[in-house]
Amino acid sequence: MSKFLRDVSLSNLTISEKALQELSADIADIVVKANNALEKKNKEVATEEYINNLLFSSYTIRFDGNGFKLSDFNSILKYFREAKRVERLLIEVSSFQSKNGIRGKKIDLVLNAELIDNHGYLCIQDDDKDWVDLNFGRLKGRLDNYKNLNYLVRNRCVIIFVQTIGALGIFSLSFWIANKIAPLLNINNPLLFSFIAIFLLLANLWTPAYEWILRLINYFFPNIKFREGKYSWFLERLYQAAIIGFVIFLIKQISFYLWQALNVMIKK
Repeated sequence: MSKFLRDVSLSNLTISEKALQELSADIADIVVKANNALEKKNKEVATEEYINNLLFSSYTIRFDGNGFKLSDFNSILKYFREAKRVERLLIEVSSFQSKNGIRGKKIDLVLNAELIDNHGYLCIQDDDKDWVDLNFGRLKGRLDNYKNLNYLVRNRCVIIFVQTIGALGIFSLSFWIANKIAPLLNINNPLLFSFIAIFLLLANLWTPAYEWILRLINYFFPNIKFREGKYSWFLERLYQAAIIGFVIFLIKQISFYLWQALNVMIKK
C-alpha cells in the first residue's frame, strides 16, 4: 500500500456531459504529467520499474442494466449520451504496480446514482504526499463545481420529518377508522380494541412503505445525478414538482385525519 492517502465521500452532485468531459481532461492531464516525469527519471525507457509505474486510465459505466469497462473515453461518452438512465460511473487511474496492491500512484473516482447511502467517493494514494495533495485538491475542487440543491431534500431533517409524519399519520388514521367502526362492534371497549388492531396493522405496513419513500426520494433526488441530456430541465423540474405536490397533499390529508381524531378525543 502507498504511504499517503486522501479520500472524501461525494454527494449532491450533478454530472452532465460537460462535467464528464472536464473530469476526463483533468485525469488525462494528470496521467500525462506523471508519465512524463517518470520518463525523465528513467532515461532507459525499457526498464522494468518504468513499465510497472506507467499510469493508465480506465472508465466503467453502467446504464440501462448494461455495464462496460473501457480505456477509450470517447466510447464512454457515446454510451453516456445514448443512455436512458446512467446508474454508475467509475474512473480509475493506476499502474501495473498499484493495481496489484503494491505501492504506487492510484486514483479512484466512484459515482453511484443507485445506492441510497454508498453513493460515491474520491480516493487518491501514492508514496509522494505532494502528488496526492495536489491532485486531490484539483479533482475535489472540480467536483465541488457540480454541487446541486438535492441536499435540501436529502438530509436528516427530512428523514425525521418523514418518520414523524408517518407516526402521526398512523396514529390519527387508526383512531379515525376505529371511531367509525367501533359502533358496529358488540364487544367491551370497542374503540380501544379497534384502535389497537388497526394501529398494529398500519404500523406493520409502514415499514415497507417507509423504505419505498426513501427509494422514491433517492430516485428523484439522488445524491449523484447524471444528466444524460434526453430529458430537459423543464421535465426534470416537472417530475420534482409532482413529487413535492404529492408530499404536500399527503401532509394535508394526514393533518385532516389528525384533526378529526383530536376532535373526537376532545368531545369524548
